[in-house]
Amino acid sequence: MSNLHISTPYPSQDISKMLNVLLSSSIHFYFIYKNYHWNLISADFYQYHTLFDKHASEIFETVDKIAERVRQIGEIAEGSLTEYISLSILVGEFAQIGDLDQVLSHLADSHDKIITELETTIEYCSENKDFSTADLLTSFLESQQQMRWFIIASNS
Repeated sequence: MSNLHISTPYPSQDISKMLNVLLSSSIHFYFIYKNYHWNLISADFYQYHTLFDKHASEIFETVDKIAERVRQIGEIAEGSLTEYISLSILVGEFAQIGDLDQVLSHLADSHDKIITELETTIEYCSENKDFSTADLLTSFLESQQQMRWFIIASNS
């Protein structure tokens, strides 16, 4: 059987560990958004119901791309709920469903954590000449920044 992954002159194990944290955190974040999408109680319910579903979908789209990148560099993409929970950087309780300010604050804080993790991983990948992973993650970074902006602007 041939070697199916790309040749990597960079530390693929370290990079894949960072990518698996992002993978796990993205899956977790998807479910955070879906929880609020399904259960939010607010006078502006429809606006937030629609926004939260859009953001959940955008986050979910990144999951497969992150996992495939882990495989491309010859490592294993985490696939169990136990691993997702243990690796996610998004810890803590959900906000009270009826408290829109608390929900929006929780989402903004979660975006901040993902953004910081993306920036750290992009920097590490760039320093180690894994420009393909850095480029992939840069597009996710811009998306996270935009989603955070929408959440913050919605709460102004």
